[in-house]
Amino acid sequence: MKLIPVTTTDVRAKLEQHRANGLHVDDRLFAEIEKPGEMLIGSVESREDLLNLVWQSIVDTRPLAPVGSTRTLGDCATRLSQFGWQFQTLVTSGFGWFKRCIDIDDAHKSIPRRS
Repeated sequence: MKLIPVTTTDVRAKLEQHRANGLHVDDRLFAEIEKPGEMLIGSVESREDLLNLVWQSIVDTRPLAPVGSTRTLGDCATRLSQFGWQFQTLVTSGFGWFKRCIDIDDAHKSIPRRS
């Protein structure tokens, strides 16, 4: 993964631009970028890079990102297989956070595939 240093000002401007374009930007992110430390922007350049990203640890995503377990996207995908690859199963089990995943999954399924 290629990493490039960025400033708080640049990140704040980009997040505000995303919000202005109607994208959801969690308020916690704005608070986080104000904390001391170095910030880097990374570009995902391979399947391995993507599957090694670490998913957030919040109560709403516990079935796929349990406390004390690894939370790479690959690990979470393996746990999703235990739910039959169905986000709907997670939603009906009380994890409404995954509703947005159903919508994304449905949109992805409607994309024509190459032969």
